[in-house]
Amino acid sequence: MIRAYLAAYPVLQEQKLLEFALLSLDRIRKTAWDSNAGMAHNPAASTVVRGLLADQTEMARAAAMAYQITGQKEYLDFSGEIMAWVLVNLQDARGGGFYSFPLRELSYGNLSFPDKPFDENSAVVLALIELYHLTGEANYNKAAEHSLKL
Repeated sequence: MIRAYLAAYPVLQEQKLLEFALLSLDRIRKTAWDSNAGMAHNPAASTVVRGLLADQTEMARAAAMAYQITGQKEYLDFSGEIMAWVLVNLQDARGGGFYSFPLRELSYGNLSFPDKPFDENSAVVLALIELYHLTGEANYNKAAEHSLKL
């Protein structure tokens, strides 16, 4: 949803859209992000699930988009921080692709077995390519290529 607000801002030229998107991004960063455990799916839930690939990817893409619109490097840094966590905790470095959840914590119902969902892997490849183009850091491009080979 944050990316939708960010995409609408330059088209509709409504400052409120940008403000709401950035406020939401900043709030989620403060309440849901943990650099050791990853992004929380719902930080207000009684049982907090962290580290889902889709959550990490969407927040990384939203932060990168916020950087592109505002030029505020803190958003690019946040996107990079999230993707660094993804590369360490969710990437299958040997087989390629990304697991939907950290393997060390497979215990949540359907998340009790390793899975590399196609749609989520497609999204993470987009996030990696975006970061590569924004930063020039080859490790993002290399990880995207490795995942695409899967």
